[in-house]
Amino acid sequence: MHSFDLLIKNGFVIDGTNRPGKKLDLGIKGDTIVFSGKDLSLQAKKTIDANGLTVVPGFIDIHGHSDYNIILGKQANSKIKQGVTTEVIGNCGFAAFPLKDKCLAHIKELYPELSIDWQTLKEYQEKIIKNGTTINLVPLLGHGNLRASIVGYDNISLSTEDLLKTEKLVHQAMQEGAFGFSTGLIYPPGVYASIEELTHIAKIVAEYKGIYTTHMRSEGNRLIEAILEAITVCKNAKIPLQISHFKACAKRNWPKLEEAFNLIESNRDAGLDITCDRYPYTASSTELDSLLPHWTYKGGNEQELARLKDKNIREKIKKEIADDIQEDPEYWQKVMISAVTNPDNYPLEGKTIAEISAGRKEDPIETLFDILIEEKLKVSGIFFSMNEDNLNKIYRKNYVMIGSDSSLRYPEAHFGKSHPRAFGTFPRVIYRYKDTLPLENLIYKMTGFPAQRLNLKKRGVIKKDAYADIVIFDLEKIKDLATYDNPHQYPEGIKTVIVNGTIVVEENTLHYQFPGRVLKNQEDN
Repeated sequence: MHSFDLLIKNGFVIDGTNRPGKKLDLGIKGDTIVFSGKDLSLQAKKTIDANGLTVVPGFIDIHGHSDYNIILGKQANSKIKQGVTTEVIGNCGFAAFPLKDKCLAHIKELYPELSIDWQTLKEYQEKIIKNGTTINLVPLLGHGNLRASIVGYDNISLSTEDLLKTEKLVHQAMQEGAFGFSTGLIYPPGVYASIEELTHIAKIVAEYKGIYTTHMRSEGNRLIEAILEAITVCKNAKIPLQISHFKACAKRNWPKLEEAFNLIESNRDAGLDITCDRYPYTASSTELDSLLPHWTYKGGNEQELARLKDKNIREKIKKEIADDIQEDPEYWQKVMISAVTNPDNYPLEGKTIAEISAGRKEDPIETLFDILIEEKLKVSGIFFSMNEDNLNKIYRKNYVMIGSDSSLRYPEAHFGKSHPRAFGTFPRVIYRYKDTLPLENLIYKMTGFPAQRLNLKKRGVIKKDAYADIVIFDLEKIKDLATYDNPHQYPEGIKTVIVNGTIVVEENTLHYQFPGRVLKNQEDN
């Protein structure tokens, strides 16, 4: 007779390997699954009857941004209640380490409510462990942090001395457990990096069996060129490539998707290790100043703001933006203010630039500039620029997994009109695609596939000796409720979430438990 800490009986288990599901009982001791099978004599301290329910590995969010919010919102409310038990942080070149010199000063300015008392990955790990976390975290080294820590936010090439400093920080981060490095090539300072610089870093990361994830230099007009650049780094550095939030932005670029598929697939066929991730929405979200020409970022926020206030420079910026969007007369109707920091501007959240400019009786581009100045650049937007048919095609590809591209949200803070992906990504994929794609494959894209990508041998799957990260849901009821108008809504249908053997969500109730860990590359994960 077996005795367990936790027994899950009668559930339909989809194990995360892309194989068909079957009815099984699961026995858990401590943080580990120790039994998977059928046995009428099983006993446990606590038993969950999962009859009529689906039991799957905890979802692995391959593309998250909770690096800083996890400190103040350690319950990870919006992540854990949609079934995410592990999140990859440090994406798009923006991470929690390294933090030195101008990078440290910038982060302290961005997060005045936080005590930034760490600089390295090791110190960050210690901070999180001491503070507690409901979910597991998989840290990536942020290229933006790396570059800003060495040369700040100026448009300059790295000198030989700079490269030596960079190499030292990369080695340190990888030795301390980073799973790879990420770039954000539309953001400062990543926008200033050459392909040679990226390849140089990637070669070091590859020595530690790390991966390269990239928010590419373009996801629209120069999509193909951006993919070629990413592939070149992958090929020359012999490193696995993860293309972040793969998409084709703006209507004129939607037809480029087939060429993008062909480019990726021909290089995969040639032996390159290339995968992608994508969230299940047709709007993106990032900082509002991402709409400005890249040269405006030079020197950091203060200089960027000074350019926006300079009448002559402002006219130059305005002309560049107007020229870029002239083919789309409805452009400003598809740019929505998501979150601001100035309470006087809270009424702007959820409104488009077109609506705001009409109310202010001014040109939409002038409205864009004014809002950026009023908010001292601390304003985010939602951009409706993608195509549902393209999204469906992307999810049918066997090299695409699921990522939210979102930080966690927690009730105590103001997050404005967050992108609904923060609350709904994983239930939405199941709800929307379960009738058109095999459920086992959808679950694989959220669990076993990202686990393989990260070399997590004991997560993302349900099997004996794997860590007990588990989600139990009602397939008939699982559904995302978050919308663009009302984004802060938890999904329906998720009954139980277990992290490292500890129940953290039970019948829609979030328990005050913090069993999460900061995972380390090449360890027993």
